[in-house]
Amino acid sequence: MGAPSLLFPPGKQARDPGRAGRLADEAAHDLRLDELARAMAAGRDGFGLDELLLTALPSAEHVAWRQSVFRDLASGAIADLLRAFERSMRDVRSAQSRAARLRAGHERTRCELAALEAYVAGVDALGDGLRDVVPEPASEAVRGVAAWLDSYRKGAEPGRLRADASASVGMLAGVTYRLRIGEQRIAVDRVRNEPDLGSEVREAFARFGGTPIAGNRPPQSPAAVDLDAIETAILDRVARLHPAAFTAADACVAAHRTFVDPALAALERESAFYLAWLDLVAPLVAAGLPLVEPAVGGPGNGALQVAGLYDIALALDLVAGGRAVVGNDIDVAASDRLLVATGPSQGGKTTLARALGQVHHLAATGCPVPAASAVVPLVVAIHTLFDRGEDPELGGGRLESDLRAIAAILPSTGPSTLVVMNETFPSTTVADALDLAGAVLDDLAARDARTVVVTFLDELARRPGAVSLACAVDPAEPERRTYRFERRPADGLAFAHAVAERHGLGYGAIRRRLDR
Repeated sequence: MGAPSLLFPPGKQARDPGRAGRLADEAAHDLRLDELARAMAAGRDGFGLDELLLTALPSAEHVAWRQSVFRDLASGAIADLLRAFERSMRDVRSAQSRAARLRAGHERTRCELAALEAYVAGVDALGDGLRDVVPEPASEAVRGVAAWLDSYRKGAEPGRLRADASASVGMLAGVTYRLRIGEQRIAVDRVRNEPDLGSEVREAFARFGGTPIAGNRPPQSPAAVDLDAIETAILDRVARLHPAAFTAADACVAAHRTFVDPALAALERESAFYLAWLDLVAPLVAAGLPLVEPAVGGPGNGALQVAGLYDIALALDLVAGGRAVVGNDIDVAASDRLLVATGPSQGGKTTLARALGQVHHLAATGCPVPAASAVVPLVVAIHTLFDRGEDPELGGGRLESDLRAIAAILPSTGPSTLVVMNETFPSTTVADALDLAGAVLDDLAARDARTVVVTFLDELARRPGAVSLACAVDPAEPERRTYRFERRPADGLAFAHAVAERHGLGYGAIRRRLDR
């Protein structure tokens, strides 16, 4: 029986979720979640972390399972244990990779033995750490892993591996030899009552204080630099002097060709998901930006209440450049199915739409979300309709490309889906854009899909049942972009009026000049 999964509740889903719930490539790009996925996967190749981040979970139970693991990692102690285990497993692969490119011989055997050492040390350190960690893990997942590790380490095969590796390393550590280097000749011989020059050197330098040159140092892995021909010949002759130690090493490696338990390989991959996320958001945490475990409501129909919501991908860019991040508060009821964001160009409408898409998707993956507090409905799919220009392979113009994209997603929308529309139909007239957008929104409303619309068409914010999110204006500097949104009626002329008044071009100012 394998170790419990850190990613999925027992018996609920296989370790690899496949494509079910996978965010479409277009949506991942539009919401900039593909950038986060690539950043998480960087340096942890082969684990499929990008797919895990881009795949929504099927139920609130799955979400709660991952959230409980993130809570356990928040204190740092368990995260540190998993990071140490990850380093040990990386050392295992590094030693195995080096051994694979070496010719058969004592050097290769030592590399293979180093892989065994790293594995045993990593598993024991993780098992001991999880057993003794305080406070006790709160999540069923981490407690289950700790119990499984305790049982695994008591098994016959891990016991033999630990004993064989320890004995072999100990025998090699006890090997001594003497080199006599003369002109064009190196002689390898046994040590024969020669004085301990190392001890004499330590005594000579002890008077100067400081750290001793040698002492109880931890075992060191073999050097990563391959032996040259002379060093290889010396090692062969040393092996002839101490055949028992080298024969034991060969036997140990031969007896444990396949030693990494599949459950522990899976554990490394699954823990990498959490560690990669923590690495990704570390700059945001350091900058004091909030990330919170959301309360996830029922599929699709729950209320959306987020305070301090921000675009996580943009925030990473801003923090790297030392710039401030602006958050927004959104509070809509379960019955509010249409949100329409309006405001001036470059005023943050698209950023708000991305943040709304991100918070829904990240909540559905079990990850903390970029907000100070959050209640988020569980969505099973997110569709985006962003302006992508013409598709030369399909023929036609931009309008046809938009219509094709809409036709492709409409059949799969419903109460548990989110649709994010960003300045759709920009290539046609205002009247036609209003008619087309209205028809699409009517269809989405009939399907009860939750929809977010970014638009320059204020009329869409006045549709029955629409929640209007208008760009806020700073009373002291009305023309300055605040990137904040308020729940109030759309007024597309407010920003233009503010700029005109600022420069003495408002109606009143012009009228007064004309009356002079």
